[in-house]
Amino acid sequence: MTPKRLHEQRTELRITLIGLSSLLRNIDAAPSNGAQIAVFASYNLLDETVDTELASLIKNEGYTRVTYKARGPTWFALSGLRSIARREQVFYEKYLFGAAGKTIHAVVVTYPAELKAIYDPLVGRIGSSPHGG
Repeated sequence: MTPKRLHEQRTELRITLIGLSSLLRNIDAAPSNGAQIAVFASYNLLDETVDTELASLIKNEGYTRVTYKARGPTWFALSGLRSIARREQVFYEKYLFGAAGKTIHAVVVTYPAELKAIYDPLVGRIGSSPHGG
């Protein structure tokens, strides 16, 4: 990756985080309400593709009630319902494949179903954030 592209990716991430932080200030995101957000990445050592990673995920038990699925050439997103600690939770997961598919970046949001009206705007912002490159 060139230094220029690395700078562009950092700038995109910074802009996305600034936008999300302004939205988060308006939400009670205290851990006591059960909402969680995780952002992570890994090397794509198994040479997964969008299709193989998506197929692998939806075979798992936690994905039996998927209500939304979208995909592009280098990304996919899933959303739905699952029970976590005997509490109905909404989940949203977005996976982005980096340059040449060598990395997979992900964001996972879960929140109690009764807080859907509060957290859906956050998920909307995440869903429209920059796609992998």
